This record gives sequence, C-alpha cells and structure tokens, in this order.
Amino acid sequence: MTHIPHSTVSVPGAVDAARPSERAVSGPAVGPVRLRPPGGAGRIVAIDVVRGLAVLGMVAVHTVGALSPVVDAVVVGHTSVLFFLVAGVTVGLTASRRRADGAVEVTGRALLVPRAVVVFALGVVTIVTILPVHGLLLLVLAAVVDLRPRTLAISAVAAAAVTAPLGLLLGTARDAGTFDVLTSLAQGTVDVLVQAAAYLVASLAGAAVGRLLAQGALRVGVLAVVGASCAAAAYGVALLASVVDLGPLASSLLSAEAHSGSPVEMIGSTGLCLLLLAAVLALPSSTHRLLEPVAAVGALALTMYLLHFVVVLALLPLATTEAGQFAVFAASASVLVVVALLVRRRFRRGPLEWLVATGARRLAGG
Repeated sequence: MTHIPHSTVSVPGAVDAARPSERAVSGPAVGPVRLRPPGGAGRIVAIDVVRGLAVLGMVAVHTVGALSPVVDAVVVGHTSVLFFLVAGVTVGLTASRRRADGAVEVTGRALLVPRAVVVFALGVVTIVTILPVHGLLLLVLAAVVDLRPRTLAISAVAAAAVTAPLGLLLGTARDAGTFDVLTSLAQGTVDVLVQAAAYLVASLAGAAVGRLLAQGALRVGVLAVVGASCAAAAYGVALLASVVDLGPLASSLLSAEAHSGSPVEMIGSTGLCLLLLAAVLALPSSTHRLLEPVAAVGALALTMYLLHFVVVLALLPLATTEAGQFAVFAASASVLVVVALLVRRRFRRGPLEWLVATGARRLAGG
C-alpha cells in the first residue's frame, strides 16, 4: 500500500486575496458566518480558524502524534486533507465577486494561474514538496472554478473514483521501486502527481463550498449532514473491507489508513473536515474574540507552517522524553500563536503570503 508522508503533505493553501463583500457571504442561508473588520476586513473568521487548526494540528503530528493514540487518530492524515479543503474554499471565495446587480461573477483564472506558478516555484526553492502539489492543484482549480457548486461537488466525487485510484496505483509502483531508475527530478515529479491525485478530492469539495459561501447559498446544517454522510459511508466501507479477504489491490483501494491516498480515505477524511468546517461556521460571532489566536495562525498559514519547522528543530534537543516532546509541542504552538498575533496587528499579510501575492500580481502584469 502506498503512503503519502505526512511531513511533506501539509502546507496550507497559499491563496490570500481580498474576500468578497459582506453581502456576498452573509445572510440567512449561511447561518452565523460573520466577517471580522479589524486587522483584515473582508476575511471570514471561521475559514481562518479552520486553517489555523490545520496548522496547529500539523505541529502536533510532527511532535507528539506518535505518542498519543488520540492525537494520532484525530490529526494524522486529516490535517493534510483539511489544508487542501480550506485552500479550495478560499479559491471558491476569492475567485467570485458580487456585482452591483447582485449576481456572482467568477474572476479567478487571471490571478490563480500566476499564483499557482509562484507557489510552485517557492516549493522548488524551499524544497518543500507540498508546494508544487499545491501549485498544481491551483492550476486545476483555475480551470474549473467557474463551474456551478453542484458540478464542482460532482467533480470531487469523480476525482475520488478516478484520480485517487490512479494516484494510489502510481504510488504503489513508486514504493515498489519501479521509478528508481529515473532521475531525482523525475521521481519528484511522480511524488507530486501521486499527492495531487489524492488531494484533488478535498480541493474540489472545498471549491464547491467556497462558491456557495460567495453566493450566500451555503446552509451549514446541510454541509454538516453531507460531511457526516461521506465519513460514515467511507469508514463503513473500510470497516467491512477489513474483515473480508479482497486481495491486495482491492484492500488498498478500500483502506481508510491515514496517508494511504486511497479513495475511501479521501472521501472519509474530506467528510470529517467538512463536518469540522460546518461546526466552526456555526459558532456565534461572540466566540470570535476567543478564537482570534487560532484565526491569526490561519491567516498567516504559509508563513506559520514553515516557521514551525524552524521552531521544532530549534527545540528538538528537549524532545528526549515523552514529556519533553509534549513540551516541544506546547512551546512550538505558543510561538506560532504569539508571532501570528504580533504580525497581524501590524501587517495585513505574513512575509510568505506577501511574497506569493506580490509575485502573482507581477506575473499577471498588475
């Protein structure tokens, strides 16, 4: 069975552009979704909170995930899916604009393509494998973001049925050494394709949610039901498959093991992430002040993600015991929260978010 290493698949969506107007994302169909005026007008707090949870979840994976069965079950694998889901939501939001007559106009391709190129190049420079994956998925979203939300949702199901199995088979061949004769660059390309094939499911599902948010048509209750149904169906199938001898290929396709990249894992994990997103969207605006530290991390997700590697490596000498590893997690998460809050009070973006946005604008001729 192929595995997608969690250390290379967990970079948040690097899209950071002005959100639609409040009219475009609020209203009775959306529920209690609100925009936060201070420190970044037009941002939807819930989206930043979910993205921040994904970043902090990856800190947990890289520090204490192997020590705690609870942490392992909650965050390992799911945080990667959550990152790409929220990236898709952000694309769906930022690629839509409500005109004066109230109609939603899709404007995404012009900025998404150069942004994808910058993200891809940043991944090559920093040797962070997931950034080229994210850049490739941005290119795919740029080609389909003008589709109706229902069509995007159907495309996510199609990706689970087609691209995820293809990625799984390609990854299995990679793990068996089939591509060992290729150059390092070619092998890296295979890794990117394997990961992109798996996470396309979450990206397309997120784009559908983002378009619905932009249209003011998202019903949080329906989103929760859809997420719970996907998770229950996928993990139910995986449970049945685990007690029946179906052979290695079928077992791989129907496995829900974290980072396997199987269709069942992608559907089930995406469902859980949709359920989490619905829960956060349903929170009353009175909780936003309490969630500001997490939202700050999410607003600067790309910068915070790369910073956490630096912090964890600096604190690594303390991680000689289980207590030391938990201390490293607590200290790393605290550093990210403090830095994010300080940066957000003074600047609209973090340094890497600014680099991506500026590079994309220049490529677009703006």
